[in-house]
Amino acid sequence: MDVLQGTVYGFAVALQPANLLACFVGVFVGTLIGVLPGLGPVATMSLLLPATFVMTPTASIIMMAGIYYGAMYGGSTTSILVNIPGEAASVVTCLDGYQMARQGRAGPALGIAAFGSFIAGTLGVLGIMLLSPPLAAAALRFGPPEIFTLLLLGFTMITYLGSGSRLKAVAMAFAGMLLGTVGLDPVTATPRFTFDTVTLSDGVGLVPMIMGLFGVTEVLVNVEAGLKQEVFQTKIRHLLPTRQDWKDSAAPIARGSVLGFALGILPGVGAIIPTFVAYALEKRLSKRPETFGRGAIEGVAAPESANNAATAGSMIPLLTLGIAPNVVMAVLLGAFLVHGVQPGPLMLREHPELFWGVVASMYVGNVLLLVLNLPLIGLWVQILKVPYGLLFPLILLVCMIGVYGVSDNIWDVVIMLAFGGLGWLMRKTGFEAAPMVLAFVLGRLAEESLRQSLLLSRGRFAILLERPIAAAFLVATVVVIVLPVAGPVATMSLLLPATFVMTPTASIIMMAGIYYGAMYGGSTTSILVNIPGEAASVVTCLDGYQMARQGRAGPALGIAAFGSFIAGTLGVLGIMLLSPPLAAAALRFGPPEIFTLLLLGFTMITYLGSGSRLKAVAMAFAGMLLGTVGLDPVTATPRFTFDTVTLSDGVGLVPMIMGLFGVTEVLVNVEAGLKQEVFQTKIRHLLPTRQDWKDSAAPIARGSVLGFALGILPGVGAIIPTFVAYALEKRLSKRPETFGRGAIEGVAAPESANNAATAGSMIPLLTLGIAPNVVMAVLLGAFLVHGVQPGPLMLREHPELFWGVVASMYVGNVLLLVLNLPLIGLWVQILKVPYGLLFPLILLVCMIGVYGVSDNIWDVVIMLAFGGLGWLMRKTGFEAAPMVLAFVLGRLAEESLRQSLLLSRGRFAILLERPIAAAFLVATVVVIVLPLALPRLRALLTRAAAEAS
Repeated sequence: MDVLQGTVYGFAVALQPANLLACFVGVFVGTLIGVLPGLGPVATMSLLLPATFVMTPTASIIMMAGIYYGAMYGGSTTSILVNIPGEAASVVTCLDGYQMARQGRAGPALGIAAFGSFIAGTLGVLGIMLLSPPLAAAALRFGPPEIFTLLLLGFTMITYLGSGSRLKAVAMAFAGMLLGTVGLDPVTATPRFTFDTVTLSDGVGLVPMIMGLFGVTEVLVNVEAGLKQEVFQTKIRHLLPTRQDWKDSAAPIARGSVLGFALGILPGVGAIIPTFVAYALEKRLSKRPETFGRGAIEGVAAPESANNAATAGSMIPLLTLGIAPNVVMAVLLGAFLVHGVQPGPLMLREHPELFWGVVASMYVGNVLLLVLNLPLIGLWVQILKVPYGLLFPLILLVCMIGVYGVSDNIWDVVIMLAFGGLGWLMRKTGFEAAPMVLAFVLGRLAEESLRQSLLLSRGRFAILLERPIAAAFLVATVVVIVLPVAGPVATMSLLLPATFVMTPTASIIMMAGIYYGAMYGGSTTSILVNIPGEAASVVTCLDGYQMARQGRAGPALGIAAFGSFIAGTLGVLGIMLLSPPLAAAALRFGPPEIFTLLLLGFTMITYLGSGSRLKAVAMAFAGMLLGTVGLDPVTATPRFTFDTVTLSDGVGLVPMIMGLFGVTEVLVNVEAGLKQEVFQTKIRHLLPTRQDWKDSAAPIARGSVLGFALGILPGVGAIIPTFVAYALEKRLSKRPETFGRGAIEGVAAPESANNAATAGSMIPLLTLGIAPNVVMAVLLGAFLVHGVQPGPLMLREHPELFWGVVASMYVGNVLLLVLNLPLIGLWVQILKVPYGLLFPLILLVCMIGVYGVSDNIWDVVIMLAFGGLGWLMRKTGFEAAPMVLAFVLGRLAEESLRQSLLLSRGRFAILLERPIAAAFLVATVVVIVLPLALPRLRALLTRAAAEAS
């Protein structure tokens, strides 16, 4: 059945009298609940869940879904007339809707909210129709490993995207998963936490839990607060918006619809976050931003469209994957399961009448809501005046009757009241119920899918990495958790084992994306927290944080994102133009040329690194010494192996990097007790003004060229170009005194330089097979894992890998620009993650990853040893980067030197007889001698000038 046939069939089902009545009841009740502050769709759907037992599955789901999107409509009425959001997703509507009512324009505000909701809901239904079938087809490839890793990603996103304390959200999620284990074991049928009671043998009931946490708790909280409200006294007229109202609202409705639908699909987002994002976007794009908060109709149209589109988007993962992306969908999932229907990829085939009937009913429901909302505004105003003293006892009575009616078990009523008291205590102490309910519903499925995965693999957790889709979800989970604090080197090291089950092209694209993605993300922390999220963003702190303190965090974040995009794009163009001729020239390289080039690289590494040159040299020699461990590359004689099998293949790159960067990062930050406070400022005006662009255009161009050129040099990396670009802009500026005090050029130049440098550093790796910095050393490891030797022959032997990686960098830059601007609010929330949660998880991932590479427990011991060594090095001022680079390049340098001596029969003169090798050797001498000679030459010139005067 194709989309057109399915749509026609769906309308035939939805327009059946029973289903049409269910749709009407659902949207009417949803609108009513949206109008009445304090209840919301979760509590209402929970209350009415027992009533659906006597209905057909299609009619019950249609009614429950109608309550959800109907509440989005009704919530705007309370926000506009009472200045209290009837539903949490309508909180933004209060800002301008209530001001319009006070100006006598309540009618147009209510009208545009209804029409905007209708348009967004209709577009959302169209999106479901088009996207659900292909997604369901793709989901048929999902097995237990894929389901488990997707749920793991969902849990991560839920805890980080929720409001309030991240630590409390995680605690509630764990509590929900623990409650999900009550009852009989799904595999062995062994009783767990039942306390020998029949009631708990089937587990904690979903209906008593939700009714208690949302229904009873809502009653207790509002009775305690004694909530009262006054409806703003105004005549509601001119409900149909004028031509000017439509002109002002058309684009905000369109943008809010697309944005809300896209964000609504993501786990944990719900309908609240899209409203804030849509409002902020419209305010930034508006030619009259000063009118927002004072009665701008765009401030009603955009968020109301976004929350209705988000409700449609959230249906997609439920219908196609059987996974609830938010707490409302968790209740709807319960309604499906009550009727013995498992939503997911097979529902289109097994229950087409239910799938297409529900989807078509959403369009019918949107039409009914438009008809209900405009003529019945007067009725909703009268309902707003109902005393709460009458409502809440009635709600409590309905809860008790409903729960008892589900199972005829009085103990379920007791459980409901217990959860009601628990919910009240949670509200008092700032704990949220949503993560608990979601984890409770999804926890059982996660446990079953994990145990089924282990049964399939006979107890091997490696199955989660061996299945490509599962591995991708697992990688995404680790990135979301680790990248904000671990930095690109540690993160790439953690994810290196996951690339073993991916294609070479996909793994290199992902690893490269982490590197240049970190350059984008590092600026957010520098600007908002004054702590560089990545070392290359340290210079951005100087002016970015000052701009934030001046209320200009938006322009700072915006110019950082746009500057990074421009620099990254120019860098990709540079790779495309320079790599082919450089690769052709590198074909003339033999062992002498390779050795002298590596010698130059070692010199540049030690002299261009930060900190003490002597310590950098010592670390480079230590790295080269570690590179000699194992079998001699020519004679196969054991060297420094201590007669152990583990060391016969040499020290592993993965254990070394994970230890020096992953474990060390944990130890250092735990010891420091690192804490950070996000600077509290409104992030607005993300799109830079014309003056901002005028001030930043030349710094971005210069920073891009400078960063790209310096990034090619061995040892430079992305840090040094930022300092050079900043110093250059300060020197060229007509206002140098503003640098360090909030100059936008001080953000534009270094952020452009570090992103261009990441592109430049790819050139020596792709064309010569030489890693110019420690990040490229990890990327070199990823190439070698897949049996690919980057270098001059890669263009000929692996063109799909070379050009695929280069083209992906452009695509990645576009994606990063799209991600960074709209999702700034998300990054701010991630910055609030307690480090106490992250570091144990990082350590666990390190240990699992290292063990998974070789199934050798000694590699874990080696990793922990390097972690302790890295901690000591940090304490004493020694850097790990020279050691890792020398370790990676040392083996290649040894092989090329010994091959050169074999070619020349032991004559070192071959290094001078080959022109290219001689040039590299001369450059090495210059790099060593020049810094020593310059101070003396400067002193001689100063003395000569003094004598001449």
